[in-house]
Amino acid sequence: YYKILGKSRGKRELIIAAAFVLVAVVAYQFTAPAPKPGERHFSLRDLFTGIHREMRGNSAEASATRSGTIAVGAGVTEVRLTATRMMTLTIVGEKRGDISYEAAIKSTGPDEATARLYASKVELISDDLNIAQKLELKYPNEGQQSGQLTLHVPNRLLFRIDGSGRVTASDVRAIDLRNLTGDVTATNVLEKLTGSHRNGELTVTHAGGLELALATSRARLSDIQGPISVTARNGDCVIARSKGAVEANLQNADFTVTDQSGQIHVVGELGTLRVVAPD
Repeated sequence: YYKILGKSRGKRELIIAAAFVLVAVVAYQFTAPAPKPGERHFSLRDLFTGIHREMRGNSAEASATRSGTIAVGAGVTEVRLTATRMMTLTIVGEKRGDISYEAAIKSTGPDEATARLYASKVELISDDLNIAQKLELKYPNEGQQSGQLTLHVPNRLLFRIDGSGRVTASDVRAIDLRNLTGDVTATNVLEKLTGSHRNGELTVTHAGGLELALATSRARLSDIQGPISVTARNGDCVIARSKGAVEANLQNADFTVTDQSGQIHVVGELGTLRVVAPD
């Protein structure tokens, strides 16, 4: 009875407070002095009109495509990227000396023409950090943008990726994930894939080696040629058809190793461990 009465009183007090605010606003409408030259008088109509305009302001959507190339210095050994949930990121390694990009962008706006203008304002900015090169998308203040960014890059480079979003990378020398959140697919990583990943699916196929920290990840790691080091908390991890030795430290994680030719050393608590030997 006490809890029900307390909730009823709380609702009643909220209604009373809202009524006082409404009365005060109405009283102000009748008693406020006339606005000075150049000023506008506050009104409920203007307030609700502004809210309605804001809600309807970006109801249209349109697309635009941006493309270009970015020079890469001979001394650059790594590229730093930030993934975002607004833009799907695809990285393709090739034998080339520069970076080619294509961005297919969607944007909202008050009408189709303006939305297309907003989409065309998205830029890929390059910042030279000596041995590293930073690439970052710059968005306009207007509208909301989303889409796909594809990079064709020199395959000799290490790619360091942070942020959150969907990332696909292939045919590069090395990848370093910096606490990346989201779905990641990596194929044909010549040397190592390192770093940390959480809250998403991680699929790695054909890599020279792995050194990963996983948190609530669903990892599928296959055809790894060199050593594999995994620290996993929650989530699950499957290693298949790999040759390097496996070192794993687990906490409440499901861990499966199948068709593994190297040694396996696992420590941890809770979770499950499955080892399937080749036929």
